[in-house]
Amino acid sequence: MKVTVLIGTRPEAIKMSPVVLGLREGGVDTRLVLSGQHPDLALRGLEAFGLTPDLALPALASSHMGDRLGELVIQLSTALRESPTDLVLVHGDTSTTLAGALAAHHNRVSLGHVEAGLRSGDRSTPYPEEDNRRIVDHLANVCFAPTPRAQQALLAEGIRSDRILVTGNPLVDAVRSTSSRVELLPCRKFPELEPHDLDRVGPVVLVTAHRRESWGAPLQRICSIVERLPARVLWPVHPSPDVSGPVRQRLGAAAHVRLCDPLSYPAMIRAVLRADLVLTDSGGLQEEGAILGKPTLVLRDVTERPEALDSGVVRLVGTQVDEVVGAASLWIRRSPTLVSDPSLLGDGQAGLRIARWIAGAYA
Repeated sequence: MKVTVLIGTRPEAIKMSPVVLGLREGGVDTRLVLSGQHPDLALRGLEAFGLTPDLALPALASSHMGDRLGELVIQLSTALRESPTDLVLVHGDTSTTLAGALAAHHNRVSLGHVEAGLRSGDRSTPYPEEDNRRIVDHLANVCFAPTPRAQQALLAEGIRSDRILVTGNPLVDAVRSTSSRVELLPCRKFPELEPHDLDRVGPVVLVTAHRRESWGAPLQRICSIVERLPARVLWPVHPSPDVSGPVRQRLGAAAHVRLCDPLSYPAMIRAVLRADLVLTDSGGLQEEGAILGKPTLVLRDVTERPEALDSGVVRLVGTQVDEVVGAASLWIRRSPTLVSDPSLLGDGQAGLRIARWIAGAYA
């Protein structure tokens, strides 16, 4: 049998790497295809796990979301026709995920969806990811749900139980393997972190924001929050002009803020471990905070990852400046000892569990 794994973004690369490694360790013929969505960032995500794509497609030409989706469908459909496969695996909720699902569907290829069943309950946030994920779940032949709550969401939408497998989240696998390699290293050992002097004593806040619904006024509020934080701030800035332009213009001269390019995954995990607090609108970083027991404030009004909130270390706070600054300042001053339950997201064996199911089902 042959499995084709489609990825297009850095988070997909990180979360699907344990699955790809599990498939290959199990002797499954696995082809890793990189779409043109965010190829440079995705390649860096793969490097952290010693992986390279078997096929890397050209970067997308269009900047319009709908046009980019059309380009991706053509890219991935062509790739599937030129190299037939028994199963296509996609992850999560990105444009590559939806395009890959449509390409598989129209080429009559079985589809597996990793990280199926996550729901915010609000189609406008995350947009368009909430709808992407719902569509892909209903196209998939098998939904690999990370948690029992995700399984229940799928069942409530009429997806048959025999199409759902609860696996745990492969991000737990990725975080555990990476943190075990970097947690004892000084930050100065990482070239990307060395200029920011994170080993110096004193509170550090790690900030990220990139989601489409954060663009514009919410991003300006996040910048206002960062300006008022009583700590040194490290912000790896997403390269999107809608993010990097406003952030660098607003905070480039702030003495307590260090802006940098996106970090490699090992450096990012080391930065999370060093930080006293994380502020983010990222879905993956919510989960990484929960897995690592790191206090994390989510700069959104809703989340499709309630298990992270249940962990005991992640809070949903929105972007109202005074409220977030107050919450962040309190956490920084108190340096609270929090009780985390990372097992809510999985046991670190999701990649192997998915790979073994595939090997048995398609033998």
